[in-house]
Amino acid sequence: MPPRRMTVRRLIRRCRVTVERLDIPDPFDVLELCRRAGKTRGRPITVAPLPLSGMSPCGLWLGTPSADLIFFEANTSPAHQDHIILHELGHVLCHEQDGALDTDLLRALFPALSPELVRNALGRTRYSAVEEQEAEVFAHLVVERVWQTPVVAEPAEGSTDTHAHDVLRKLARGFDG
Repeated sequence: MPPRRMTVRRLIRRCRVTVERLDIPDPFDVLELCRRAGKTRGRPITVAPLPLSGMSPCGLWLGTPSADLIFFEANTSPAHQDHIILHELGHVLCHEQDGALDTDLLRALFPALSPELVRNALGRTRYSAVEEQEAEVFAHLVVERVWQTPVVAEPAEGSTDTHAHDVLRKLARGFDG
């Protein structure tokens, strides 16, 4: 029997269940969220910047036998970095398989090795469109949950970019349909 097709409604429900199980820090800190998620899973999640400018992905998840590694674009805004990290965390928490590796990215990360050799050694395959949607929905639902908490609904003390916070809140509300 062929596998059931994932509907958007089912995908959102699955992501909501995953997000509801998270120990989201208050005030919100994406690195602390990753630390807590790693502790709950029994596998540390290490998060690090990587200059990926000009390459197709903004982030990358590498699952090793002992830890999960999330890399994010170093040359972008902090808000975008947080979103990238949440998206990759969505892959970590929602998918059984390890992170996907693009050939160009493999060449950039491991220039002395053939991309095929690295891919085979790491056992990675590309994510399907559904898995990418699921990671994106997961990231949105975490942000939605964080912004529904009054303590973190306002920009952080000292933040001067209130317009960006307002725009992001409006975008998040747009997913509530």
